Amino acid sequence: MGLVVTALAESAPAKINLTLEVLGRRPDGYHELRSLVAFATEACDRLTARNAPEFRVASAGRYGGDIAGPNLVSVALQALQNRVPGLAPVEITLEKALPVASGIGGGSADAAAVLRLMRRADGQGLAGLDLNEIARSLGADVPVCLASRAALMSRTGEDVQAVTLPPGLAVVLVNALGAAPESKTARVFKALGATNAPETGGARPDVPTFASVRDVVSFVLQSRNDLQEVAAGLMPDIPGVIEALTRTNGCCVARLSGAGATCFGLYVSAEDARVAARTLARAQPQWWVKPSTIA
Repeated sequence: MGLVVTALAESAPAKINLTLEVLGRRPDGYHELRSLVAFATEACDRLTARNAPEFRVASAGRYGGDIAGPNLVSVALQALQNRVPGLAPVEITLEKALPVASGIGGGSADAAAVLRLMRRADGQGLAGLDLNEIARSLGADVPVCLASRAALMSRTGEDVQAVTLPPGLAVVLVNALGAAPESKTARVFKALGATNAPETGGARPDVPTFASVRDVVSFVLQSRNDLQEVAAGLMPDIPGVIEALTRTNGCCVARLSGAGATCFGLYVSAEDARVAARTLARAQPQWWVKPSTIA
């Protein structure tokens, strides 16, 4: 079976944990979570697939050389090969514009983009596949990244309920690009020392509804990221980034995303977000700063 086109491209938007509650540690070592997740429409990696004599993955872009360990693009592609014998070989080029290991799901978003890209490229061969099942096998954040739209993520990440965000909400993503500790996420969860997860009986959390961008801001202000304090202990740049975001005009709330080290500020005006990003980039030219709308 062959590709239906010779070249296709797919974006992999940054995932933002607007809230992140850790409800407890399960007997299997995983953590029960509840997180309102959104995606930055203008902060993305980009993947391109082309026909090739054999399967290949190439990395390019500002952060392409920073990928350490298995590239999740390769892992996702191998998962498809395992399930679809005779899948036509492709070369996938990853243009890495998002910092690696930065709490915005870059690798997970890339893996999810591979699944979407290959479904478009070879619809017949992948028509019967459950891409959500494959996504779950690739990592906790891959299922929510597969849809790349706002959602309430719960359990260990596999339970994803769509959320409708009102238009107009904007964000500034900032990462000081300091050195992240090895096995950062595992170390952050270990330092948190969560108690045992409660027996919930499988009940799903209620999906929030938002009539305005101010409702979203209020929801985030009333919630938290349970990893923020312990992550700051391992990555000392985090408090300064949050403080810098908070001082920008129009910033309604500033928090850490995921286990860090990327932080975000929420704005009800896209212009406020763009001005804030320019201000921060001038003051800290060594930082990665990106304004975006979110969905």
